Amino acid sequence: MNNQDTFICEQCQRGFHSKKSLEYHKRDRHEQPINQKAEQKATLIMQTAKQNEEETRRHTHEQKKKTKKIVIMLVAGFLFVVVIVAGYQLSILSKETGIAFLILAVIYKLLFDKFALKKYLIYSGILITLYSTLRFGILHINFFKPEFQSIWTYDVILPTRILNIPKIIFSYLTLFVWPDKLQIFQLWWVRTINFLDFYLPLLIVLSVFLIIFFYGFRIFSKVKKESFPYFFFISLIVIGFLLHSQIIALDMTLAERWFYLPLIGILGALGYILNRIEINKRRLRILYLVSAVIILLLSARTFIRSFDWKDHNNLVLHDFVINRENPGVYYLLADYYLFSKQYSKSEEVYSSLSKMIPRNESLDNALFSLELHKGNIKEAEEILRNSDKKNIKTRINYAYLLLSIDPSKAKLFLLESLKHFPESYELNFIMGLTEYKLGNKEKALKFISKAKALNPSKITEYNLILNNIEDSGILNIKYGNSLNLN
Repeated sequence: MNNQDTFICEQCQRGFHSKKSLEYHKRDRHEQPINQKAEQKATLIMQTAKQNEEETRRHTHEQKKKTKKIVIMLVAGFLFVVVIVAGYQLSILSKETGIAFLILAVIYKLLFDKFALKKYLIYSGILITLYSTLRFGILHINFFKPEFQSIWTYDVILPTRILNIPKIIFSYLTLFVWPDKLQIFQLWWVRTINFLDFYLPLLIVLSVFLIIFFYGFRIFSKVKKESFPYFFFISLIVIGFLLHSQIIALDMTLAERWFYLPLIGILGALGYILNRIEINKRRLRILYLVSAVIILLLSARTFIRSFDWKDHNNLVLHDFVINRENPGVYYLLADYYLFSKQYSKSEEVYSSLSKMIPRNESLDNALFSLELHKGNIKEAEEILRNSDKKNIKTRINYAYLLLSIDPSKAKLFLLESLKHFPESYELNFIMGLTEYKLGNKEKALKFISKAKALNPSKITEYNLILNNIEDSGILNIKYGNSLNLN
């Protein structure tokens, strides 16, 4: 091959390589965008997957937090409800007038939140059911059972208590005007209809309530719903008085502390009335001055009364001096002389008291206690033997006395008493002690076990006695300060 041919071949090869290189270049330029798009797509898919994963993780975390929050709220809500229910049950078990707050809550819902009334009535029904189950089903505490009659008011029948309602409410209203004759133990009763004790208080009380309700209906006719707070405060007054007006016999005739709920109602109603009166600056200054004077006077009265509470003796002597028409202070004064061993003075007070009130078991028990402290067992026994013994407290005192004198007579008396008060844990307990003293160990265990079942609060004390009886041990039991029952 000559040089020319060689040159031609080389040129041809170069042309072939150039052509091939050009084809490769064209193909690379065509494939490069495709690869970039694929990479971008893959990157986008990975980013989306990562975002979805993070979103799922965050959603799961938030869901867990939300669930935890809901659980905490449910537990807190449940505990709150338990505390409220338990607190309310303890409230009405310790003082039955706690039922007033349940009634007032229903009235509040009726006036201001009718849509929640139905729900609240259901809740109230549950609370009342629980209370009734505890009180009547488990504890067997009945308002009308003779075992739970007060020694002070057992003999005051319903018509007599109704006769006292006007004077009781009038007495509370006078306390609101000015708390003058405050006494720790008010135990008086209106037993005959007369002007000062019945007609005058009745006239004043009716006039006050007529004015209250007339103003309420007048306001309601003008402003409708805006008058609801006034009617709510009036409901506090009415319910507070109804619960303490002796429809159900209470431990005493009246007590200043029972006036707290009606007092809140009176102050609230007065506040509502003052809020509706247009008062200019001059009258407002006068109102402030009058309010300041009232606060100062009541503060001074509270300060002065606090000195009466220096000690029990000072309180009794003070209350006796300010109102000698109240039999309750005679009992307190006689007790004061009794425990200070001034027996002759105590006897004088009881003698004066017996001229003021009809002879009843509260007075018999007081005289019984006096004779016991003097050591006159025979006279003490005679007093309770001649007593009516309608009240369980009298029977308990007499049973303990007979047990210390003659267990055989005590047994006969207790058998008769248990017919009237079969569920009295105290009478069953005394019967157990009596049987033990008579040598009837099995019967003693039976009656004391029944007493323990009737009153679980004394389970520790009764178990100790039961163990002593089973071991034929010595029972070291005293009743009060004067009777040793060993």
